[in-house]
Amino acid sequence: MDINLRPFTMDQARQVASWTYPAPYQAYNISWQEVINQGYGMGQAPIQAREFVSLYLGDAFIGYGRIKRQKNQAVIGIGLAPDYCGRGLGGPAFKVLIAEALLRHPVKVLKLLVRTFNQRAIRTYENLGFKVIGTSKQETGTFYEMTYDKEAKWEKNFN
Repeated sequence: MDINLRPFTMDQARQVASWTYPAPYQAYNISWQEVINQGYGMGQAPIQAREFVSLYLGDAFIGYGRIKRQKNQAVIGIGLAPDYCGRGLGGPAFKVLIAEALLRHPVKVLKLLVRTFNQRAIRTYENLGFKVIGTSKQETGTFYEMTYDKEAKWEKNFN
């Protein structure tokens, strides 16, 4: 599977804001106006350039990732286009993001947040070796905080 990263553009951010997810994933539906009004990073050029990447399968734009440093951790997020969800691309795409995160931020611990209802994503992350370490309630929902200590099982999953 040839998933690769490219720079994330403002046009792609607008495209992401037009994606429509079916139930129960409609919590991921956002509008461009919401991106701007809420000050989301994908709509701010300096943050976008520093933290966001586009995911491609061959020449098809299939999603985006966000990679940022938070203290001694790399925080990773992913969004796949609705047409590419549930097709077995989440794990391979997330592995590409993990490799990029470690190039940008050579840290020991990787972290992510995932909505507690998103069992499909949670299974993918657990299969990659991430573990739930806590729950946080935010304005946009309830999330599991998951981490991966790369020294624990890294060789098994990513080499």
